[in-house]
Amino acid sequence: MDKKKDLQWHPAFFASLKSLTEKEQYGLQLQNEYNLGTKPKQIDVLVTRDKLGTEMRNGIGKIFKKYNIVEYKGPLDTLNCNDFYKVCGYACFYIGDARRVLEVDPADITLTFVCSRYPKALLRHLEKRYAIRTKRVEAGIYYLIGSRFPAQIIVNRWLDPEKYLWLYALRGDLNAGDIRKLLGEYEKHRNSGDYQSMMDIIIRANWERMKEADMCEALKELYEEIYAEKLKEEFAEREKRGEARGEKRGERRGIRRGEALMGNLVSVLMENNRMEDLQKAAADQTYRRKLMKELGIAGRLPQRKAETKRAGL
Repeated sequence: MDKKKDLQWHPAFFASLKSLTEKEQYGLQLQNEYNLGTKPKQIDVLVTRDKLGTEMRNGIGKIFKKYNIVEYKGPLDTLNCNDFYKVCGYACFYIGDARRVLEVDPADITLTFVCSRYPKALLRHLEKRYAIRTKRVEAGIYYLIGSRFPAQIIVNRWLDPEKYLWLYALRGDLNAGDIRKLLGEYEKHRNSGDYQSMMDIIIRANWERMKEADMCEALKELYEEIYAEKLKEEFAEREKRGEARGEKRGERRGIRRGEALMGNLVSVLMENNRMEDLQKAAADQTYRRKLMKELGIAGRLPQRKAETKRAGL
């Protein structure tokens, strides 16, 4: 083993710097192994692209190269100068953290900043300090011309909702038309965990608007439809197991009663802002029954012929 490689030079280096400053009166303070921030540095989203050479049709992705660092600021946050320098630092760390020298080519990195408010102060600073200009590419998408790394700023509230609906909708001031469109699109993807997550946070952020009569009714109808589908699946499974053969009339009655009970459950949960419970109830029969019992909404699924005649839940 090469003993020279085991030598720890950094402590000695720090001590040598201290020796240089001991007799100086400039107020210098040396801090060894200073931690940057209070938590590990973490890129919000890293997008890597393998198929290069063709331009992406998605307007947001047109700038993308091999390695693309994305920083997201929520609706209540502002994109400021510190954020810009932090993400530039992430890019440099990403290059320096590679196993081989320049394994990550700086020319292959881009930066994307997503925010809800146009960052006027940041853009004034960049123009004054570095002569970085802003170029509007399309509604809500701006390139930073002259930036060390190719960079773009996405103001999501200004995006075209026809092209970027879900990114556009990540805010708390949607209008009734926006919400109706979201409900329609969500219905196509409601079995997706990603879409459920997006819809949950959007409903929470726009709760006051969602409680308006027409929006509340639309949301209620959506969950009733989801529940009706679940009931049909449950009846089909019972029939497959031989537990409910020939009971189509009872099935229809049970589904109608189930929809009515689910409508009551939706109303109660919405009034109490319990959206997580609502989503879980639409998918989980056991949890749904638990909530109905808790809230005094009695019901059980038909089990046998005698029970289906009563259309019990």
